[in-house]
Amino acid sequence: CIIILIDLHMTSVMPVVLYWVTK
Repeated sequence: CIIILIDLHMTSVMPVVLYWVTK
């Protein structure tokens, strides 16, 4: 289902975003 794909995408992107923001 689409929701799962979005969830997987978010969980894979969030660490990168957090790293970029706290850099």
